[in-house]
Amino acid sequence: MRGTFSVDETRGERWDLAVEILDRGDGIVSIEPLLLYRDANGPHSDGQVHAEVVSRFQHEPSSDRAEAEVASGMRTLDLVLADERVARLVARHGLRRDYVSDYETGRVTYATISDDGTLTWNPTSGRT
Repeated sequence: MRGTFSVDETRGERWDLAVEILDRGDGIVSIEPLLLYRDANGPHSDGQVHAEVVSRFQHEPSSDRAEAEVASGMRTLDLVLADERVARLVARHGLRRDYVSDYETGRVTYATISDDGTLTWNPTSGRT
C-alpha cells in the first residue's frame, strides 16, 4: 500500500520509529504480511491498534489459502506483540485483527480474525 512506513524486522531504529507511528496513531506501518495502524484520528476513530493480514491474491482466496496467509500473519503479529511497547499500546487501546485485500486505493475486509486465528467471514463474501 502506498503511504506506509515499511519495516523488515521488529528491532532497530526503523522499528523504533514504527512504534512511535503506532503510538501517535498518525500512519500505517507495513511489516510483511501485515499492515499495522492505530485508528486514533477522525470522527469515527476507535482508538484501537489494527493488524491487517494482507492477502497476496487479487480475488478472495480459497479457505485453505486464506488460513495459510492468516497463520503467517499471526506469527508476524506475535513478533510485533513481543515488543513491550506495542503490547502496552494493545493493552491500553485494544487490538482488532482483519484479513484484507489491499488494492492501493483502498482495502476490502474479507474476514475478522479472532484471538485464536479463527476467521469470521464478511457477509458479502458469501461464506459463513
